[in-house]
Amino acid sequence: MLMYGTALFNGDGVAQDPVLAYAFVSRAAAQGLAPAKSTLEQMDQVLTVDQRKKGLSIAMQKAKSVPKPSRDVVRTPVAKLPAKPKPKPVQVATTMPEKPAPTVSTGSWRMQLGAFGQRGSAEALFRKLSSGGPVAGHQMILIPAGAVTRLQVGPFESKAAATAGCRTLAARGQVCFVVPAK
Repeated sequence: MLMYGTALFNGDGVAQDPVLAYAFVSRAAAQGLAPAKSTLEQMDQVLTVDQRKKGLSIAMQKAKSVPKPSRDVVRTPVAKLPAKPKPKPVQVATTMPEKPAPTVSTGSWRMQLGAFGQRGSAEALFRKLSSGGPVAGHQMILIPAGAVTRLQVGPFESKAAATAGCRTLAARGQVCFVVPAK
């Protein structure tokens, strides 16, 4: 919510909408996210009282529309989840097959995966996601923006291809949105 709200506020790859931006950042701050609280304070300095009120109204409507978990849901604390099974030993071949040449993507679209206070965090997320899925075979693009570093991945040959990649990542719980390459 913070990342998308910030993009809406700045007009980064999406139409600029300060009221909706305030709504998203307010929801993130209400959930206790410290960077969202800081961003909200900065937005308070720039937006009018009317814009902030409209944003809060939208945030409250969106919060009410989120379904509450059923009482029948059993929540298991993370500490009690079973440990991942150890990987089985792999037999190493005596001759290595030829490695295919890496494919280099071209195009004018990117997926933005986050904005980080530390560049190392952006790099770590890219390493985590680059081993497979829609991030594999694409470049990491780090864009400094004030106190944060935006992580973008691309290029993608079309907006549709980048959007499909974002959908795949979103199904895995990763925040993502499509931006044009500048």
